[in-house]
Amino acid sequence: MLVNHYDVYQHLMDYGADEMQDDVYAIVQDGWGVGRILRDARKGETAELAGKVGKKQAKLVGEIIPAQLVIRRFYRDREEELTRLAAELDEATQTKTEFEEEHGAEEGDLSDLEGNGIAKGAVLDRVMEIKSEVLKKLEKGQIFFDEYKQAKAIKKGSFGTAHWQTGIYDEEGYFARLDLLHEYLRLVDAESRAKAAHRAANDELTAEVISRYPKLTEEEIKALVIEDKWMSSVERGEREEIDRVARTFAGRVRVLEARYAEPLPELTAEAESLSKRVEEHLRRMGVEWTARV
Repeated sequence: MLVNHYDVYQHLMDYGADEMQDDVYAIVQDGWGVGRILRDARKGETAELAGKVGKKQAKLVGEIIPAQLVIRRFYRDREEELTRLAAELDEATQTKTEFEEEHGAEEGDLSDLEGNGIAKGAVLDRVMEIKSEVLKKLEKGQIFFDEYKQAKAIKKGSFGTAHWQTGIYDEEGYFARLDLLHEYLRLVDAESRAKAAHRAANDELTAEVISRYPKLTEEEIKALVIEDKWMSSVERGEREEIDRVARTFAGRVRVLEARYAEPLPELTAEAESLSKRVEEHLRRMGVEWTARV
């Protein structure tokens, strides 16, 4: 049998010593009700549940039931929605970062706005500076009406979110620069909205989970501890052992495959050919020798 029973048993013993025995001691001492305890994360401890509840930022840890297990059992749909929102936030951030890298490099249109990152306020200030320059051109009769209409409509509080017609040409390139700044501010706004949506969903889920812990029944606590925590951890250890054995076995198979990749008849034929060549060279040297293969 490929999987050694004792190796699997060792995983069970390790889990029992590292974590399971602490849970058992807590249950023996305080009963199954200990599963309802959700405490503040201690210094240096990673919070299992973090979010804003009311005006307070909560960072919590389940005493024996990790918050993730409660979420998966009772709020799976919320978890999936939060995962989707997190993916949207990552995409928005990545798109904005790529835009910054493309246009913030040396001599790029955003390069002179960089400090510790590119501040939205600095971008808006630059927009208003360009607007002022365009309006000065208007006063001198050096621009067309469409350009004036676009420039005059710019408002610092809405540029980047309000409608903007791209592609207007002017010799100085003011509108091309405004097009770029408008697109960047649109990306900043998209990231901000994605971040707000993710934060709101996370805070809502955090509040739901916090309110759920005190309401857990004894049967629910047993299911969460025994099935979702203990048994899942043991099964995960078994799968890891099986995966380790499978990787080892696959590695040995690859070694054998490489070793016997060339069939024996081909090796024999090659050996006979080489032997005949050696015999011919020796014969030319005056040595009589017959090779045996």
